[in-house]
Amino acid sequence: VHDLKHYQQPQGKGYGKQAVLSLLDRLHTEYQSGTVYLSVYENNPHAIKLYQQIGFRFNGKYDSKGEHIMEYHF
Repeated sequence: VHDLKHYQQPQGKGYGKQAVLSLLDRLHTEYQSGTVYLSVYENNPHAIKLYQQIGFRFNGKYDSKGEHIMEYHF
């Protein structure tokens, strides 16, 4: 998935969290991968909070666009 975007109006209703959890479940089922990586800009605190609540953690690295890389371990 290249981008997971949302609009302000549905923010805070759990749609994003459910979407990410469903995606993680599918990735784990179909690819049997132990780790999922994503990148996020530091000026996106809502996304960071969501990802951290799900279990993603910063790994101290950055992608080519300067986004912080986070990882999730099954």
